[in-house]
Amino acid sequence: MKIAQKLLLIITGALITFLVANVVIVGFQFTQLSEDIITEDVASKLRSNINAAHLFLEDTYEGIVLKNGSMIGTNGKNVENNTEFVDFLKNTFSTQATIFKREGGDFTRVATSILQDDGQRAVGTTLNENNII
Repeated sequence: MKIAQKLLLIITGALITFLVANVVIVGFQFTQLSEDIITEDVASKLRSNINAAHLFLEDTYEGIVLKNGSMIGTNGKNVENNTEFVDFLKNTFSTQATIFKREGGDFTRVATSILQDDGQRAVGTTLNENNII
């Protein structure tokens, strides 16, 4: 084999190696960029949903206070067993929603869109390490 052919073969091999390395690097960077974009998009959607839920909560109850052991909106609406807010969140954002009230070391569901096996809402159930729905 002539020197020119060997040189051409070496240069071609180096060029192919360089191109493959660049494709791998660009592919990795594209994958990372895609993941970053998806993560930011999801985070942005969550922030937006939380803000919308907060606005609807204010619109529904104005504020929430604990009065005689019950959660009441400052506008007088009862929060406990009122499904208006949690159903709005479920229907608007296609997600489950629950309002909890802290009772001692547990959090008790006072309004929820979560259904138990019997089809009843999981109101009154607690969120603890032994009972997570």
